[in-house]
Amino acid sequence: MPSVRLFGLDGGTIDLQSLCGKLVLLNFWTSWCAACRTELPALERLHDDDRRGSLHVLAVSEDRGSRASVERFVRDLKIATLPVYWDPNGYVGYSDGVNSRSAPFALYGMPITNLVAGSGRVIGYILVFRLANQFK
Repeated sequence: MPSVRLFGLDGGTIDLQSLCGKLVLLNFWTSWCAACRTELPALERLHDDDRRGSLHVLAVSEDRGSRASVERFVRDLKIATLPVYWDPNGYVGYSDGVNSRSAPFALYGMPITNLVAGSGRVIGYILVFRLANQFK
């Protein structure tokens, strides 16, 4: 797991490296993403249903706008328990081919969710495509 600091909307921070040894579902989303509106509440339910604490579900906004706009989006979706973080400068996820900030997670589209093993290795990911764009 890379040593990257995530900034929580609640004001706190977490270093991803502190999750080494744990199974992590790491979701990247943006407020302009229509599929994210559906996926974030589902991720919150998954987070809430994990009573044993065996799966750590985190959501990271890749919005480049203001923190207030991200907070408003989360509030409008009534997300209350899912840990939500913000990566306004692209230090965690990258979508450009250059990866100028050496971000550890490739963002092939939005939303994208990575399953990270306890070893810190990404063992899988799921990407939601807009089907209409696939056939253009």
